[in-house]
Amino acid sequence: NTALEIARPDLSRQTYNLLDVSLRKQPWGRYSSIKEFLEAINEALQNERMLVQSRGDTAILAPPVPRRSRAIILLPLAAIALCIGTFAILINLQDSNNTVGLPVAVDTTVVNVIDETPAPAQSPTIVIAEEESPTTAVSISEPINILAPANAAQFQANDPINFRWTWATSLQENQRFSVYLLTVSGRSLLGTVGTTATDGNYNLQTLLPASGSNAMFEWHVVLEDISTNREIATSNNQKINIMPGAITPTFTPSPDPTATPTNTATPTPIPQIEIILSSGSLRLGPGISYPIIQFLFQGNVVAVLAKDSLEGEWYNIILDDGTRGWIAASVSRLLNDNSIENILIAATIPPRPTNTPTATPTNTATPTSTPTVDPSDGGGNPQPTVQPTNTPPPPPPGG
Repeated sequence: NTALEIARPDLSRQTYNLLDVSLRKQPWGRYSSIKEFLEAINEALQNERMLVQSRGDTAILAPPVPRRSRAIILLPLAAIALCIGTFAILINLQDSNNTVGLPVAVDTTVVNVIDETPAPAQSPTIVIAEEESPTTAVSISEPINILAPANAAQFQANDPINFRWTWATSLQENQRFSVYLLTVSGRSLLGTVGTTATDGNYNLQTLLPASGSNAMFEWHVVLEDISTNREIATSNNQKINIMPGAITPTFTPSPDPTATPTNTATPTPIPQIEIILSSGSLRLGPGISYPIIQFLFQGNVVAVLAKDSLEGEWYNIILDDGTRGWIAASVSRLLNDNSIENILIAATIPPRPTNTPTATPTNTATPTSTPTVDPSDGGGNPQPTVQPTNTPPPPPPGG
């Protein structure tokens, strides 16, 4: 039994049902339309009138005017229904506030109903007083700061790319960062990060999607709540230029010429190396004879595209700004437990620069003098022989 049935056991079943349906918390459990609600009220009024007449409480009274009788009973019931509806709406708003986490301000009112016209069966006046519910709001004071790649940087399709940003606050439960590429057809998800970085620096390394033509796109980082699918914070849009990528053949060893070729899967994650010496030279090709592009320093982490040979003495790498080059394996170490066997051999290697030979000077022999015998001397004491001297060759041109 409900509280109303215990307090007023003399009411009809239709009245109990009217209040029970109106007080239901779920919207789908209540009356679906005003017409249905009014019909239920009318049915409850008729049954109350029949119940009163059957008890004989109003046998000596003249039949009341239908309009006035209905208004007398309808007014308290309408006030009760209004209070119940207001209470149910407030409960739904509070539940929605607790679920979504958005600020909700509730204007509560007190409904007072005074029935001045006496009725055979008086209904008690119900007064509902609501307390103000505190509003909750999500305050985002820290922005998402983009570190790399640079705005309007140029890349090729299918190139590895490293997105880096900062966020000072730790990730809460059911929160993650998502990197989106903005295209004419909508947003395309490039990847997600759901682990808190202790230093506040986050990164996502992935491959750029294929592009049919040279096009400028935009991208941004979004902090999302997975449970409610709500965006908590969004970075500023950054531009990126994606050019069509060249098709690079992959080297697949095939010991059996009749074997069916298989597709070689792209290794995931992309191999990375870290510079372990104080500095390393990034060159145009795999060798010290190639010109130096720039220097990398200890602690720099870069992505590896290929190696020069099976042993991998030189790595073909790409920097965050799209610069490519070769660096010696001896100045770096592999990260993320990537084996050198997982790195493909480069399909093409830049030709080695040719050195211009320099002329080598030759030594010129100095003639020696031949001793002569003086007949007047009797041939006993020959003249001494002059020793040859070596004249050093002149230095080559240019020192």
